[in-house]
This record gives sequence, structure tokens and C-alpha cells, in this order.
Amino acid sequence: MEETIPNTQDSSNMQEAPQAAAPSTGDVSNKTIVVLVVLTVIISILGTLVVFGEIEGVMNQPQPAAAKSLGATRPGAQVTLTIKENPKPVQGTGLVTLEILPS
Repeated sequence: MEETIPNTQDSSNMQEAPQAAAPSTGDVSNKTIVVLVVLTVIISILGTLVVFGEIEGVMNQPQPAAAKSLGATRPGAQVTLTIKENPKPVQGTGLVTLEILPS
């Protein structure tokens, strides 16, 4: 047999518990997307202008005399590369030495 317990509390003094905020559905407003796209375009344009400015600055710099000419040129110049084997195998690190000898 079930027993009913009468409600002895006065409901006029009870406060309702605050409701938790509804979970976000992940929607992003159109204004936010437009602002992000505009900022992306502006930053891309500014970055491109900076790169072009740096390229122009490098191209307009005078070259040092050493880079222009290293000496007399020879019309019949020849370049050779000889690879010599090391008699003792080496656990190498990939180090290469190139020596240029005058002829």
C-alpha cells in the first residue's frame, strides 16, 4: 500500500533555480565571417606589398666589386671534378670539401 506524504512547505517563499545557458550550437554570425575575410584580404595585400618592396630594394642595391668580376676570364676554361675513394671506410656525415686549384 502506498502512502502519500503531504507537502508541508509553503511554495510562496521558494525561489526558482537559475537555468543554465543553452549550449552553443556552433553558429558563427555572418558579420564575424565578413570581418575575418576582410582582415585576411587586408593582411594578404600588406604582406604582398612588403615582399615586393623588399625585392625592389634588393634589386636596386649596387653589387660589390668582388661579385661583378673575379678576375680575367679564359675562353677555353674547363672544369673537372674528380672523386677519390677513401681507403678506409668512414661512417660519414655527408661532409663534402671542394678545392679549386688554378691551372
